[in-house]
Amino acid sequence: MPAALLVTLAAADARPALLERSLHDQAAGYDACFVLYDARDGRTLRVNEAECRRPLSPCSTFKIFNSLAGLQSGVLEDETTLFAWDHTPQPLLAWERDHTLATAVRDSVVWYFRRVAAGVGEKAMQGYLDAVGYGNRDISGGLTRFWLGSSLKISPDEQVAFLRRLYRDDLPFDRRNIEIVKKILVQDETDGVVFSGKTGSCDAGGDNQVGWFVGRQASPTKEYIFATRIVGPDRGAPRGQGPTAFTPARSAASCCRRSPRTESCSGASARPGLLGASPARASGARRGASPLSCRGGFTPTRHA
Repeated sequence: MPAALLVTLAAADARPALLERSLHDQAAGYDACFVLYDARDGRTLRVNEAECRRPLSPCSTFKIFNSLAGLQSGVLEDETTLFAWDHTPQPLLAWERDHTLATAVRDSVVWYFRRVAAGVGEKAMQGYLDAVGYGNRDISGGLTRFWLGSSLKISPDEQVAFLRRLYRDDLPFDRRNIEIVKKILVQDETDGVVFSGKTGSCDAGGDNQVGWFVGRQASPTKEYIFATRIVGPDRGAPRGQGPTAFTPARSAASCCRRSPRTESCSGASARPGLLGASPARASGARRGASPLSCRGGFTPTRHA
């Protein structure tokens, strides 16, 4: 299967206990949680509810909001807005070149979005955060780093609430800007099923790191919005790349089969891939390529 399609875990025949056991087994050693909202019937599935309520740094998932702020303020014109790399050495080779908004989201380019935030300015950024009610709205950690293991905090539940508003066009940003951001979040589109998402990882305090994957799957008949997060020690990932992150949405999705009427899990046992914000940097994977396999083994990528 091409890039993963989010399994219908909130469907009538879903078994949350099985998902919880899988999350526990495959993310052993981490504090992990998963939230899935079914937009068609309004139901929410949570694994590890207490962890889903705990706010932590959004890390690079904040690039979704930062993109909206940049577009709304005029710092960014559209997804093709080009910023030149200043030749400062970067932790990832994919960052060491000029980037557009679209490629900066794809490769999770920190320097690009620091420049966006600086252009938006403290007053406007605070105003946008207050208007949306994004997390704790705290930018005291500094205009170019408050979302990177610093003052801004958000929970997985709040991430899902924010994405629900994004995909309902219910945010205080121009419709054009919302549509641009939706477009650059798309990772795969196959047979009318659109899979969108954003990774993120950064310091979580102490010796711990936090890893995120948030997003949406939509088809003509179904729509799911999800957030998954793991917190734990950085297990030897190269500096600047953050921890490996288990993503049950994609792990389960790689074992899904679809029919014209339903999207359901085949029951195969998938192993987690290690998602990356810079798939081109890691193992040469193309954007949209699935790092998962239902037959054992996986292709590791990393993220920032």
